Amino acid sequence: MRAGISLIVIALTMMAGFFTMPAIKAYQQSKLSISPPTCFATTSPCSIDDTTVTLSVDSVTPLTPATLTVNWPTQAETLSVRLQGHEMEMGEIRLLLQSRGDNIFTGEVILPVCTLEKMTWYGEVSDGSHRVYAGIRMQR
Repeated sequence: MRAGISLIVIALTMMAGFFTMPAIKAYQQSKLSISPPTCFATTSPCSIDDTTVTLSVDSVTPLTPATLTVNWPTQAETLSVRLQGHEMEMGEIRLLLQSRGDNIFTGEVILPVCTLEKMTWYGEVSDGSHRVYAGIRMQR
């Protein structure tokens, strides 16, 4: 009798593993692969290739808006920004930067609360064909 129950438990475990593998693979593929930043956005301009990135504060406080300004080398209507937490998986934050004329784009960054005292966010700024990587530091 015990052998029969053991076989049932083993079979159910194998079936559970078989049916959860696609979900696990989908999760792993959905993780961002943002490259480490070339520089960090602060109140001092950060230059990457022909792009300059500036933040209204040196370190973002969670749930407090900070203005991100990007001087982009080519014409574009908007720029997209993707952010990913480095020290902790916090999902993906996306925002659009709006053109202010003369290839200058701005937008508000609001980062979520984290259990860590300090955290680094890796970011990708893109117009769809060209991208640069800049980081943002967050501190509670």
